[in-house]
Parts: sequence; C-alpha cells; structure tokens
Amino acid sequence: MTDKEKAFAVNRIKQELAFDELIEELDKLDAKDLEEFCSENEIDGIRFCDKCGGPIIEGYSCFGGAYCSLVCLEMSEEEYNDQYDENEDCAFWTEWEA
Repeated sequence: MTDKEKAFAVNRIKQELAFDELIEELDKLDAKDLEEFCSENEIDGIRFCDKCGGPIIEGYSCFGGAYCSLVCLEMSEEEYNDQYDENEDCAFWTEWEA
C-alpha cells in the first residue's frame, strides 16, 4: 500500500468514526429536534425511521419506507419474511451509505 493509499484509508476511518460519534450525539435528541438539526445544518446522508423518527444507517426498506426495526415496521418476522419472499425488491434489509 502506498503512502497516499494509507493516508486515504486513515482519513476514511476517521470520517467513519466521526460519523458514528455524530450519530451517538444526535441520538440524544428527540426525533423532531434531530430532523430539524440536520436540516438546519445541511447534514445529508442520515436516514430517519419512518415510524419512530430515529436516525438509522441500517434497517428495513419496505415498500418505499425506511424502518429501524420490525417493531417500527409493525410486522412479525414471519410477516416480513412472507413480504420478502413475495417481492424481495420491495422488502429487504440494507445499510445506507452516509
């Protein structure tokens, strides 16, 4: 690995750590304040659960919505699996890029 590649890798790791720390701090705000904060500060790349409003970087994508858990999706694991089996393009677990 070249010095340039190493520097890039270190910078990327620092960015990811900073993002994780930001998420932890933002997680202390209630959902409405959090969305407002992100909007006012032009923070892109953070998704919010369509049910509880909490920040998510991974979760369920189901029929155009983003959900942090099956509880917020309001489905049992069996119901979700049935939806996935019927149309995996419309119901799946994912990690969104920040």
